[in-house]
Amino acid sequence: MSVQQIYEVTLKLKQCAEQQLSNPSIEIVKNLKTQLDLRQRLIEGLTDNYSPEEKVLGKKIVELNKEINEIMTRGKQNLIEEMNNFRHQKKSLTQYRGYNNALLNQSGSFFDRHE
Repeated sequence: MSVQQIYEVTLKLKQCAEQQLSNPSIEIVKNLKTQLDLRQRLIEGLTDNYSPEEKVLGKKIVELNKEINEIMTRGKQNLIEEMNNFRHQKKSLTQYRGYNNALLNQSGSFFDRHE
């Protein structure tokens, strides 16, 4: 296993992370997980002897990994924000009772009734 292969997989991983941030989907998450697993297997297969070129690539991989971590952290924050908004929206909707009860709205008008 070479450092060059790890670098290429890390570039693909960064592209997947950016796609996930701009357009979240299950397929991209699966692809992201596949790339992470592949990179982990490649890292486990590394030897201890590195050429100067491989050391330079290793430094680039570390920098890319930092960027990937930042992208993933932003994605996590976006997901948490969406979940909180959904939770707030759900709470707001369930806070009102009788909004669809025909017996409480006999006149056809709508009255807010808080629980």
